[in-house]
Amino acid sequence: LLSKARKVSSQAASFIAQAEEQLGLAEARDPACAVMLQARGDLAHMRGDHARMATEMQRAVANSRGTRDEKLAQRMGLANALGEGGDLPGEETQLRAVLRVAPGHIHARFALGNLLSNSGRGDDAISEFMMALQLPNDDPPLEEPMVDQLRSHARSSLCNTLGCGSQQAAATGNHARA
Repeated sequence: LLSKARKVSSQAASFIAQAEEQLGLAEARDPACAVMLQARGDLAHMRGDHARMATEMQRAVANSRGTRDEKLAQRMGLANALGEGGDLPGEETQLRAVLRVAPGHIHARFALGNLLSNSGRGDDAISEFMMALQLPNDDPPLEEPMVDQLRSHARSSLCNTLGCGSQQAAATGNHARA
């Protein structure tokens, strides 16, 4: 099993090296190409280099001339990079920018709900989780397995947030009495 894991790891490293070589060629032709910058950000993410991922995704967003959905994907990538790098206000700014353009973006709703919940803003998170559960899958349409997974997580997160809120209210005596 360990031998197989080493072989897979070696193959992955080889694929990443090949991808970097190809991206180097693309960058030589067009250093501002948003798709290339997004791919560089994705490679940095694979390596766990969140600072580099954020830098590349910021450049991709700034240079994007793609479709609306491509721009949304780049902004979601930037939000992810900022959040993983610990810049929660930056992540929130990017998620809200996505939602200004695509209010029905289920993934952005779920991600914002998580961010708000984890930041102690459970009341604000509840509405985001509810929207992630109830909005139609059309802004932009996502693959059904992804939507099912996001909604399952949103349901769990909503229950946890409601439960935590109830527990906090009970602990502080700030709950309604019958």
